[in-house]
Parts: sequence; C-alpha cells; structure tokens
Amino acid sequence: VIEDTAGLEYELTQSMKKLKGEKKPVGVVSGHQGPSLSQGLSALKEALPTYDLREIPVSSPVPSDLAALLVVAPETKFSEQELKNLDAFVLRGGSLGIFGGSMKVSLEGGEPSAKAVDSGLQPLLQGWGLTLNQDLVADWQCGRAPMRGPFGITVAVPYPPVPIVALDDKAREHPVLFRLASAPLPFSSSVKVGSKLKGVKGVKVQRLARSSENSWKMTGADIALKPRDPRQWEVSGKTGPFTLMAAVEGRIPSAFAQSMSAAGSKEGGEAKSKGKARVLLTGSGTFMRDELLPPPNQRGNRELSGALALALNAVDWLAQDSDLIAIRAKNVEDPALEVPAAVREAEDAARNAVGAQDKAGVEKALEKRKQALEVWKQKKAAYRWINTLGVPFFFAIFGFLRWRIRNARPARA
Repeated sequence: VIEDTAGLEYELTQSMKKLKGEKKPVGVVSGHQGPSLSQGLSALKEALPTYDLREIPVSSPVPSDLAALLVVAPETKFSEQELKNLDAFVLRGGSLGIFGGSMKVSLEGGEPSAKAVDSGLQPLLQGWGLTLNQDLVADWQCGRAPMRGPFGITVAVPYPPVPIVALDDKAREHPVLFRLASAPLPFSSSVKVGSKLKGVKGVKVQRLARSSENSWKMTGADIALKPRDPRQWEVSGKTGPFTLMAAVEGRIPSAFAQSMSAAGSKEGGEAKSKGKARVLLTGSGTFMRDELLPPPNQRGNRELSGALALALNAVDWLAQDSDLIAIRAKNVEDPALEVPAAVREAEDAARNAVGAQDKAGVEKALEKRKQALEVWKQKKAAYRWINTLGVPFFFAIFGFLRWRIRNARPARA
C-alpha cells in the first residue's frame, strides 16, 4: 500500500539497483579514532544499501578494488607511510574523500565544544594545493539550536557554528551539490585552495561551497559551542566568504612528486594518476554522523534532509555512480533557508520575552510559532497537490480546446 508518494521514485530506483546484486565496495579509513561504521556512521551505512561499506586500515597498501575511500573526522596523526598509501591509491585512479580532520567536535553533555587536532593530513593535501585550516567557520546564515530559557522553556535560536550554505547555479551543477538549494555544513573548518595544480593539463580544481559574507572564523585551544543568545556570539577577525568544500578531478599528480624526484625514488607509483581520479575535501565530517542525520520512519527509510543528500551525493560522485543523484535532488526536504517570516518573527518574539523574563509572552510567542508552522504545512500540501493534479488538468483542458478548434476549422471552410 502506497500511503505517501513522497520519495517514491527514489525508493523504486534504489530498490531496482539493489535487485541487481552488484554492490560497489567503498572503504572507510579505520584506526584514527574517528567515527566507525558501527558507531557514528551506522545511519550512513543504512542509507547506502547499494554499496558494500567496509573499514580499511591504511597502514598497508589500500585494496585496489575499492570504488572510493573515505576519511571521516580522524583525530590521531597519520604516519608518513599511511599518507603514501593514500597517495598511491589516488595514483591508481582511486577516489579519495576527506571529511574534516583538523578539529575535534564534542557534542556530548550540555557543553558542546571543539579543539584543534593534528591528523597529519596536511602534507598530503598540500601536495595537491589544498589546506584544511584549524578553525571553525561561524555564519549568521545558519541553522537553529534549542536554548533553555530562565523559565525552563526551550526556544530555538540562531546557531552560527552550523552554516547553511546557499549554492549558486554553478555549484549546483556539480554532482555532489546537484540541484540542492542549500547545504548544511555543521562545525566546518575553512579550506584553502592554492594554485599548485592551476594550469596542470587534465586536472580540474573547483571550490564547491562557501560561507556567506556574514561569516567569521572561531579559533582557540578550546572553542565553546553552547547555544546562546545571538547577541553573545563574538564576531572577530576577517569576515567571509570562506571556502568549505573543494574538489580535484582528472589525472592528479602525486602529492609527493617533488620529494620523490629529489630523492631519486619512484615510491608511490607514477607521477600522475592512471585514468581519472577524484579527491573531495570538506571541512566537516559531522554532517555524516548519526547524531545529525534524520531518524528512520515507519518503513525504515530516512527523510532526505540536505545533510543526508549531501553525504550520499558525495559517496556517489566519488564512487562514480551517479544513477541516484538526479532523482535524489527531487526529494530533498525544503531548504532550511526558506523558513517563513511568520515563524522567524514568532521565534524572535519568544527570545525577547525570555530576555525580559515574560513567561506569558514566551508562551504566546510559541503558540504563534505553532500556528505559523501549521499554516506553512498546509501551504506545502496545497502546492504539492497543485503540482501533482493541477498542472496535468490544465494541460488536458488546453489539449481539449486545441482539439475542438482544429476540428471546427474544416466545418467553417
């Protein structure tokens, strides 16, 4: 029984791919205290039933049968040999995705925080002209987080550590961001894209996602991330936009080409990759974690939030399997930036009432927010039915009128 057609095309296509029984192997680097497939990335694994996700140590050469290799939020340092094994994998034409690795974000307890870590990935990334900075980008174009007020009432407040990146038409053409209006990149470090590969024949370097002009960098030994009144966030230093995601594609040269030629060694393989290799660097790996992905519904499927669509698109692009990307784009939930003005005004009124310790005002504002959300829900349902039934109906009327007009012409003659 089909109770809801939302996402039906995506589910059918995914089911047909599963019936083929061909699962591409995708590796997740293990051994560096990052999230694992059993703890932290279990939701991502469930959302990728057409892939065979497996944990891979990189202390030895990476298996050549992998369609892609993911490095997600490592917290301990990679050895020189491990970096060379990653480089050798890319030189064989492999696809490498690096998601975070310069900041450790702790969300446990009531005091979330972040601190810098040295994952040792910089020598590898800098060989391709990329740098993952030890900072967190905060942005006023952001998501919202619950904050408990003085009366014990929870109010949603803007949360700058979770930037919502608005994507332009050029960025939305890339498969990782295909047709997404916006993409959440929570707790993301900034990415520097240098000119090292500029002009290298057969290599394409792209900046895919940037924060807004109203963004800034948070740095320090221990960065407090507890939700607070918007007026308490300290904006310091240079403002944005800052690059949060970059991609390299083509016959990528070895990250250690110069050091190898200086030493007279060819360790790691050829100077350039065999065939078309791909490297994706994102300042955050948090959007892939279980805590930030939507829970499964009654049918066991997860709603395609912007974060989940971004994670799945990234894996599909790296694995060079784009069958589901275009269909997925049709089913992503409403962009977080398109919250109705009435909802935002009610939330602002609730925050002001909390600051004034007006309990009655808080309750009144929250009731207005509830009503505004209900009106928004009804409008979305109306638009859905108009698109589903209204457009075909008007086309049918137009076709009928054209048919009558064409049949009437001979009679007048």
